[in-house]
Amino acid sequence: MLEVYGLALRLALLALLAGAAVLCLRPELLPVAEAENVLSFFPRVREVLPEPGSPLFGAAAAALVTAILLPLLAVIDVSRKLAGWRLRRLRVLTREVRTEAAPAPAPAVQRRVDRRATANTPA
Repeated sequence: MLEVYGLALRLALLALLAGAAVLCLRPELLPVAEAENVLSFFPRVREVLPEPGSPLFGAAAAALVTAILLPLLAVIDVSRKLAGWRLRRLRVLTREVRTEAAPAPAPAVQRRVDRRATANTPA
């Protein structure tokens, strides 16, 4: 499952960087009114980013989102590697140990105690 999340996040980051490249080359494709509307909810982010509609806006926004999501990708990769190491170890352990069913022990035979023989034995 971690492999799927890691792959999806990698593809999303690549798509984000491709979108940033497109907006760098053709900034008129960005709907400025919508970008202004979204940035109005985050005033500190608006201070950091250049003006929407400028060629560097897409690259700066993509860099900001990538910087936020990159540690998440690192955590997913480390978790995946650790989980993979444990799973490989368990697979190796189960592959090497082939136990065969031990034969069932013979049922215990109960003998009757001979009273005369016990009476004759010295104490």
